[in-house]
Amino acid sequence: DGEYDGKGHSIWYGFGRIDAGKAVENAGAPAQKPAGPSLFQGRARFSNRETPALINNGMLQTKPVRKLLGLQNNLQKELSKNHRLRYKVNVPGEGILENSKDGEYAGTTDGRRRVIGLAIELLGPQAPDYTVEYAVQFKDLAEPVRAADGAWAGSAKKSGKTAEGIAITIRRK
Repeated sequence: DGEYDGKGHSIWYGFGRIDAGKAVENAGAPAQKPAGPSLFQGRARFSNRETPALINNGMLQTKPVRKLLGLQNNLQKELSKNHRLRYKVNVPGEGILENSKDGEYAGTTDGRRRVIGLAIELLGPQAPDYTVEYAVQFKDLAEPVRAADGAWAGSAKKSGKTAEGIAITIRRK
């Protein structure tokens, strides 16, 4: 009764009616994640004694909450041959610290200091085929600050909020 033409279009209903029950059901469905696995392994240092493993697709944050001191990340085998991660962390009083090779620690070992910003990027011949996404939870902010492909999350200046959690994901575009 909708007067549908050969292409499935109706002058009354467009290309179809909405199934309200199905729409409500789908609204509660979890959003799909981008295809492909995360391609990093890493550690975050939250104190001189702790270096818990980063959790793929989730925020790593210590309980009780502690300030982030630095990062040490490695690419998994499928990327590590011709690529490396460059990560920069901003530590007030020490400046912007950067790793010179994959797997090297960048940060402070002084427990009185803290990371206030970071940037991570993939370097290598197929780096444009991948995206590096990261989110940093900063003290007193309700939501993490998100950035990608070398952009700063947090401050690149001399002052800023203390980083307390981090999530990193590398995916094929």
